[in-house]
Amino acid sequence: MLDSQDSSNPSWRSIWRSKSVSLDGDDILDALIKADGFDTGFGDYDTSGWRAMVKDAFERVSVTGPGSVLEIGCGSGAFLHEISSLSDCSIYGLDYSESLVSNAQKYLPSGIFKVSEAINIPFEDSSFDAIFSHAVFYYFPNYEYAVEVISKSFQKLKSGGFLCLLDLNDSSFQVDYHDFRRGQLSNPSDYDARYAGLDHLFFDKDLLVNDLLSIGFTNINFFDHKVKSYLNSRFRFNIVMQKS
Repeated sequence: MLDSQDSSNPSWRSIWRSKSVSLDGDDILDALIKADGFDTGFGDYDTSGWRAMVKDAFERVSVTGPGSVLEIGCGSGAFLHEISSLSDCSIYGLDYSESLVSNAQKYLPSGIFKVSEAINIPFEDSSFDAIFSHAVFYYFPNYEYAVEVISKSFQKLKSGGFLCLLDLNDSSFQVDYHDFRRGQLSNPSDYDARYAGLDHLFFDKDLLVNDLLSIGFTNINFFDHKVKSYLNSRFRFNIVMQKS
């Protein structure tokens, strides 16, 4: 993703890198969820729905005992916050937003967090039992970048480890997706101007599976969103795969 040229035409990178979040209050999980952008009206989560979503994803990767889990695009750590409540796994995260990584390190002090591009995973090869990325891949600049991130993830997984990608835009619903989001605004004609330069990447399932097989993944499975009230769920898919 490219840095924005001016504040009137921001990029996703500039938005996330400049985000500053106050996490005061007793409900840290709720604050972390909002800090990670799930309070825009298009795709909100409450804490109970978030817990259900993370639990469902975590149960699909079959990590038992004191394993190690990485999240690519960890933001403020809302996803890993729940992983730490579900298991004894060591948690790691990376994100290119310094402010959000700072939040994650503050509220998940046992975790290890790095400021990094997704394509440059700053951890040793064969380190992780599971790698997650939730609601991040649609921010990538192009499909080739996404495949490179997946290939790098393969290298970082232990043999038998799992990669779980959540909330990927389905290319079959690209028109419906934008029509729905446009319709959520009080003035739908504002949609194109509001998201000028803020493109979302869409994925063809068949093409993606072919590339996953070429990288070396097996046991590739799509699965439904656990939380049906999540409005974006009708346009997106989840996928989990294993390194043989």
